[in-house]
Amino acid sequence: MPEELAERQSPRLTAATGSARELGTRAMELVLARVNGRATDQITLLAPVLTFRESCAPPPR
Repeated sequence: MPEELAERQSPRLTAATGSARELGTRAMELVLARVNGRATDQITLLAPVLTFRESCAPPPR
């Protein structure tokens, strides 16, 4: 959804997005670990994807 909004703006907006599927999978793994008594203080970092568009380009001449 944010990706679609970024495309509709003028100028088109540069966006950092992530995988909703990967985020959901990681969250479920942590929930199941907690339910099964294996709670962890593990920190998980998910790499975003940066999509460059007109909003970070130099101004037109």
